[in-house]
Amino acid sequence: MPRTTASCCLALTLAAFSPAALNSQMQMPACHAMPAQTNITSPEKLPPPQKLTGIGNLHFPISSHNPETQAWFDQGINLIFDFWDYEANRAFEQAIRTDPNCAICHWGLAQSLGIHNQEVQGYAHDELQKAVALRSHADKREQMYIDASVAEEADKPSKKKGEDDEATVLLRSIVHKYPHDLTARLMLSEAVQDGYEDGKARKGTAEMIELLQAILKEKPDDSAANHLWIHAVEASPHPEQALYSAQTLADLAPNSGHMTHMPGHIFYRTGDYQRAQVSFDLSTSVDEAYMQAQHVVPDDDWNYVHNLMYSIANLMEQGRMKQAALLSDKLPHARGVRAASIYPWSTRDSITRLNPTLPIALRSGDWALVQALLADAKPPASLPNLQSLAASLDAFAHGMQSISAKDLGSARRQSADLDARLWRLSQLLDEQEAASKKKPEDPAKSTKPTNQVQPTDQTLESMVKNLAILSLELRSAILIQENKVPDAEALLTQARREEQDLGYHEPPAFIRPVAEQQAEFLMQADADGKLDGKIEKAWRQALEDRPKSGFPLYGLALLAEKSGDTVRTQAAYREFLDAWKSADPALPQIEHAHHWLDALSQQNASHSPSASTQFAAARISTGYERQ
Repeated sequence: MPRTTASCCLALTLAAFSPAALNSQMQMPACHAMPAQTNITSPEKLPPPQKLTGIGNLHFPISSHNPETQAWFDQGINLIFDFWDYEANRAFEQAIRTDPNCAICHWGLAQSLGIHNQEVQGYAHDELQKAVALRSHADKREQMYIDASVAEEADKPSKKKGEDDEATVLLRSIVHKYPHDLTARLMLSEAVQDGYEDGKARKGTAEMIELLQAILKEKPDDSAANHLWIHAVEASPHPEQALYSAQTLADLAPNSGHMTHMPGHIFYRTGDYQRAQVSFDLSTSVDEAYMQAQHVVPDDDWNYVHNLMYSIANLMEQGRMKQAALLSDKLPHARGVRAASIYPWSTRDSITRLNPTLPIALRSGDWALVQALLADAKPPASLPNLQSLAASLDAFAHGMQSISAKDLGSARRQSADLDARLWRLSQLLDEQEAASKKKPEDPAKSTKPTNQVQPTDQTLESMVKNLAILSLELRSAILIQENKVPDAEALLTQARREEQDLGYHEPPAFIRPVAEQQAEFLMQADADGKLDGKIEKAWRQALEDRPKSGFPLYGLALLAEKSGDTVRTQAAYREFLDAWKSADPALPQIEHAHHWLDALSQQNASHSPSASTQFAAARISTGYERQ
């Protein structure tokens, strides 16, 4: 594919960020072997916590008569709803130290340990068993909480399809008997959540929405409810429903890295990237101050790297590539040695493990830079899936660069190489899934849950799905060059469908929307304007995926310019420049938009047709001039 103005964001602004320069700034290899994983500290060995303020306002009255125990428990329960597991663990353990017979304190610790799932499920089980053993010290309400968690751990299914499992039934009982217990209602809302289908909330999520709306009507400034409300609607077609929560949450929990981060989800989804950046920047500063003050390692603050990844994605939609590159330098130091901070299930995160700035080159469609950055990536043999990801991305980028060079033979070879790799990975995935299903249960095996160290290599399923989309894009690019536009469109439609099947992720799982790629391909194939309608539809689809992003807005402006409609083009370029008002000024898109508008202004001022030659020159510079 020819590298057009719309796809070469890095060409000018990252001149100072060449592969050599990027690596020199890193101060460490872009892709390095992880040290041996260490066991997670057992709860009783955690360092005593500090009293934290500004983490939320939830209160959970407990039966312990020790006010210190109550204070530490409230700190822990707020931190659970902040998703801040490490500090919640410390708070609940401290509550236990102040009252060793506090059954509900052990329950709370089991809950916070459960956030890590399999990594510490043995510790979580042990704490729940301690809560059961101390059950006689708990009041009736606390006993119901303990019983619900025991049922949840037992994973007893519902008696009939579509009905609640035993744990949910018990949570409903708490809500019914104690209707003013906010924690029970919040926990029930999380228990029933089951996502969206075709843009509509499924039954459980619809109930979650009702539960949270009722809580927020009673207590509009409840920190936990506002947090969960953002999660409840951010994946819906109307994330703006949570704008109030996004505007207030950081004030309700200003010292929580994740709670200050969460408003950015809604601002990003609604296309308010500048406001989202305020949230992400605030979260970065909160987390960094916390980790430095309390000597906390990245593995114990998963939000830090998550927030950086989202911040970088957000900066790219604003055209702030230099800042995105600078922030990417923090990523290697933001990951620890465990899955909690490495995110092996996220292909987007794994791509940054190959080179932190690789997503910037991929988002911009700078295939030469993608290849150059991958050349320095040396994943260790202990991470074979990450090695496969690097080789597959290189084949894709090489193929796209061959399209740019009009070398169809090379592009076909790279496409075949990518598809062969994808086939082998798919076969391996099928074998793993088959082996998992056939593995017999060992009757002698203990049913007691145990801690399980999670692998840190890129997960196959996520990687295969992402590479399958890239394969479709490369094959469609070749078909475009062969003038087989309908066949290319069919593959791109499939790619778009598979991109949607990836589901909602934070940030989006697929770095560059398929609709943008489709629009660019069709513009290259459109010699007589017959595809303008399809091109506009693709750009607008990309704009739905990334609202108010400068990338599709610029594409629409180019399309308007190509049509010769001066009024429409002027409005389109102004809208684009308004969206990218904080973008790097040397970006070719910014320069071209200003050049076109300046030429129009000069023409209007002189009333001379001679300025039309400037428009012709401007159009040629876009790379989309019809032949």
